[in-house]
Amino acid sequence: MIRKVCKLAMVLFFCIPVLLTSDTAIFVDLGFSPDGKYFMYGQYWTDRNTSLSKAELNIVDVERNNFVSNGRRSFASEHRLVFNQNGSGALFHLIGESADIARRYNIDSSLQGNVLFLSMAAKPTSPPKTIEFKNFIYDIQYKASLFSQVEGSEGSIRSSFYIDLERTTSNGNIKLYHIGTPRLMRPRVTEYNFRKVITAPSNNAMIFIIEMFILNPDDKDFLGVRYMVEAVRLEKGE
Repeated sequence: MIRKVCKLAMVLFFCIPVLLTSDTAIFVDLGFSPDGKYFMYGQYWTDRNTSLSKAELNIVDVERNNFVSNGRRSFASEHRLVFNQNGSGALFHLIGESADIARRYNIDSSLQGNVLFLSMAAKPTSPPKTIEFKNFIYDIQYKASLFSQVEGSEGSIRSSFYIDLERTTSNGNIKLYHIGTPRLMRPRVTEYNFRKVITAPSNNAMIFIIEMFILNPDDKDFLGVRYMVEAVRLEKGE
């Protein structure tokens, strides 16, 4: 299974060149468990100031919308990258290091998410705060709104957000979901953006991939990009 993950990661990594100065993470879908209860994802980037590659790997318990025990891993390479290299090696390291926990939660890299929404917005100037998308297989319409709160300024800035999700079936039945932890204030995060929405192949889990714009303490005009996810458990056919 981990061998499948590595093959998938290699294809994604080498198709997407990353400039050393970007400090913008690349998000990688590493698969669901067959029952849709767990989701694994990673991200990697190049530190703008040091040219060192860094990565994170996380496993999410969908129903709890939280990380599993010991399910958050990070790694920073000690080797500086040169021109036209990316930080993918740091994530390769984490994938190999996390083989046991991936097996424990039955993560299968071939069970990637089905994309229901993908944002092409490149900057945080006017990201969509409300999005609408549809699961055409089940004829279900979704509307998601992102609400954020920002406190402080410059070096002391911090923020939080949550998502309200409305699901409408073909016969007009409406169900509401409140997703996220609005009390959790994240330091140096100035903005949140919907980047992608996916469902598990089992169609009983939905994942919101959220883009976070982070203030660089050494350059107040530069925003780095990292990703996090919010998860919601669905009844099959929702």
